[in-house]
Amino acid sequence: MINTALGGEPVGTLYEGERRFDIVARFDRDLLTSPESVGRLPVYTRSNVAIPLSQVANFSLMDGQTMIARDSNRRRITVRCDIVGRDQGGFVAEAKALFAKQVVAPPGFQVRWIGMFQNLERASQHMLIVVPATILIIYILLLVTFGSQKEALLVLLAVPFAFIGGAIALYVRGMTLNVSSGVGFTALFGVAIMDGVLMVEWITALRQRGRSLDEAIIEGAQGRLRPILMTSSVAILGLLPASIARGLGSDVQRPLATVIVWGLVSAVLLTLFVVPVLYRIFAPRVHPIGTTPGH
Repeated sequence: MINTALGGEPVGTLYEGERRFDIVARFDRDLLTSPESVGRLPVYTRSNVAIPLSQVANFSLMDGQTMIARDSNRRRITVRCDIVGRDQGGFVAEAKALFAKQVVAPPGFQVRWIGMFQNLERASQHMLIVVPATILIIYILLLVTFGSQKEALLVLLAVPFAFIGGAIALYVRGMTLNVSSGVGFTALFGVAIMDGVLMVEWITALRQRGRSLDEAIIEGAQGRLRPILMTSSVAILGLLPASIARGLGSDVQRPLATVIVWGLVSAVLLTLFVVPVLYRIFAPRVHPIGTTPGH
């Protein structure tokens, strides 16, 4: 009776060609607006006498589950929350620590932490492998290109130069290191290393043509000022609108664009002014064109 009155029960079937639909009967919602209304539902005894449901049942209002969910044939209760103003990974780590100290799960209960932070954990694990492997491969390629360990390391200095600007930008704008910003750092390192290659390669080429160390550094820095600014300005101006966007979907693109834009700014400045100084300090050995090592 209660199932029929409140939820509805199939009382027949309607056929429309090959399609079949249940005919469901339920009581009028206006007649079941309170526990007292439900208590007036008629039930029948064995002698077919109608009596109110309230004479054989007690009614009370209680808070309970509106839906019982199951996972792997076990009941599941989900506690949800939205994170605002801080990173997901830090929040979950703090919540786990507090839960372990203050909450004891009853026997038979299992606690699992699930959500979007799992994507960050998986991405972080992948990046811990991919980023060092990528930098190692780049270093090997630079070593093959220049034939000098000092020059390869000078070019790799563009990576921390770029990271400084990106990290400061995230801190100033109140953003956190997430998957989007991590992808931005990866792309940023590639562009920054390209700027370093332009600078170091040209200074080395000038020295091979007979310029002195100081002349090659000054002329090389001046000669590569425009190419470095052009290559970096394209990415900076192209991603600047995305770094300040506030519309739908900007939560994903804003960290990535912020890291690239401001990381390139610091990478360009440090590449133009610091790399020549470091080149002068370490002064990689260069053989002029037309000579062989040892002559």
